[in-house]
Amino acid sequence: MKLFSYLSVAVLLLSSFALAAYSPDLLSALIVGLMCIIALAGCIHGLLPTISITGGLLNGQKSIRKASETEGSSAWVAALQIERFFQQKTLDGLFEEYREKVQHQRETGQIVSDLDEVLNEDVLALHTWKGVIAQLPGTLTGLGILGTFVGLLLGLRGISFVILAGINTAFYTSIAGVILSILFNITNNVLRTIMNRETGLFLEEFHKSVIPTTDEQARYSSRREVRQILELLERLPR
Repeated sequence: MKLFSYLSVAVLLLSSFALAAYSPDLLSALIVGLMCIIALAGCIHGLLPTISITGGLLNGQKSIRKASETEGSSAWVAALQIERFFQQKTLDGLFEEYREKVQHQRETGQIVSDLDEVLNEDVLALHTWKGVIAQLPGTLTGLGILGTFVGLLLGLRGISFVILAGINTAFYTSIAGVILSILFNITNNVLRTIMNRETGLFLEEFHKSVIPTTDEQARYSSRREVRQILELLERLPR
């Protein structure tokens, strides 16, 4: 899966560079070159962090299994002893916040908070610039349309061969913008879908093997209180 993700990004970048290299004229090359820069920035700040976080979530699932298989201690205690739980900077930072909070809650006898509070799709969207990255396909298409108008404007101001050159620029930049927009949109959506899926799988396994959800803890606490009351009633003289 990781190889597929990196290949998707590589195809996107190679396509953008190829479109710039085969531009029919300088104006087209400048406009498509700007598209390349935008696509590259989107990959660096959005797509590659998404791949990194997905890999970290997979490492987290391995850490859960390792903690669950540790003999002589609870899964949570074993998890505490794993120094880099995700082996990924962003996720390890979030998990450290959660770890400190949980330690305090367990010491004071409180119901332990859900990991979902610090690690969820919304939080990961912020760390991968989802809002900004989502605008890039539209920006690429917009640049292509801009190139269309610039090319036509230059062509209409000239004669014969200049008109043909302007139309050439107009069509090429439009096609390049649409191609890059589609490629970027598909790559971004696929990578984020994979990341969100792995987030769900990790949280499910974490709640099942390490710390239950707050609702499950509350139900368990309620059943334990009922059992204690029944035991006290059994001890009363009849």
